[in-house]
Amino acid sequence: MLPARRKKVSPFASALRARASLGTPRLWLFDMDNTLYNASAYMFEKIHALMQSFIARRLNVTTEQARALQYDYWSKYGATFKGLQRHHHISPEEFLTETHRFDVACGVKTRLPKTLMRRTITRLPGKKVLLTNGPKDYAETILKTLHLQGVFETVKTSNQMQCLGKWRCKPDKTLLSVVAAQAQVKPEHVVLVEDSLANLKAAKALGMKTVWCIGYHRARMERFYRPSFVDVVIEDIAELNALVTRNR
Repeated sequence: MLPARRKKVSPFASALRARASLGTPRLWLFDMDNTLYNASAYMFEKIHALMQSFIARRLNVTTEQARALQYDYWSKYGATFKGLQRHHHISPEEFLTETHRFDVACGVKTRLPKTLMRRTITRLPGKKVLLTNGPKDYAETILKTLHLQGVFETVKTSNQMQCLGKWRCKPDKTLLSVVAAQAQVKPEHVVLVEDSLANLKAAKALGMKTVWCIGYHRARMERFYRPSFVDVVIEDIAELNALVTRNR
């Protein structure tokens, strides 16, 4: 009799089964785009087109040159607005306002029912902060569309990311440290829930726990591995409550 053939296990399934307890966090930092909803489906395409148009117009360059600058600044600084401010003295407020001026609500698509998402976040122990590199009006519209108003103690957007005399954004470690300090929570009691590995790596370097949310990227991921700075991999935030220890 031939031995039973072993079923192949996908690398995604293996990573999702390897669950580390997150303990009882005192502070949760939630990313927004591609963590709470699918920004890649519509939102980023619209925003990137507006960014390239803005850069081309303001710097008098071609669309191709504008696209290259956008990607270069995003890669170097974590957000395009920081590069434009540093190298071209363009106001972040002007750039962010111009590049998010469209019907945001129609582009909000999510894997989870909105009631489940709200219940999931509300039930988590500790304080919850939304931390996004997007601007204030954009974030508020998305939270309203997802029925998540009032769920987060603080909503920190790019408009509020000036600290210690500089504009900062994720993955800036100083920004992450300041957010934790403002909540009066030590980094080891903080969890960052994110789709961006660069942001998770910065958080881990500070001693925070890290949750990589891959659900909105999985279809585009040809290869998969869990970096050492990622504590837990999840498909969506509905899985978070199973990973915490509740004080009795």
